[in-house]
Amino acid sequence: MDFIVAGFIKAFELLVSGDSSTWTAVWATLKVSTCSMLLSIGAGLPCGFLIGYFDFTGKKQLRTLLDTMLALPTVFIGLAVYAFISHQGPLGGLGLLFTLTGIAIGQTILAFPIVAAITASTIEGIDTDLKLT
Repeated sequence: MDFIVAGFIKAFELLVSGDSSTWTAVWATLKVSTCSMLLSIGAGLPCGFLIGYFDFTGKKQLRTLLDTMLALPTVFIGLAVYAFISHQGPLGGLGLLFTLTGIAIGQTILAFPIVAAITASTIEGIDTDLKLT
């Protein structure tokens, strides 16, 4: 248990001391997370609205697919993204492997179904009389 406390103390010391490596990692994390969340929200809100508001052929199947994407393990998403952006993958020529852009792609794929499903559920739950208003 002492090593956990020691780890937190060391992390706090690195942050307070202004260690350049630590702050580079912090800023990279904030940058990637912000980018992926903006992309997820930008695509997930309209998609969730369309799924939740309109009735169309295949809506049930699309909703099932969206709900299934919520259950995908993060390791699976990571391996799938790796397979696509690795040097032998179909997007390997773009040079995204082990880059912040590649990480943002993975995070976007993870967050998109959450945003879309919550939006669709919210829109579906709205009272039908309120839609006219």
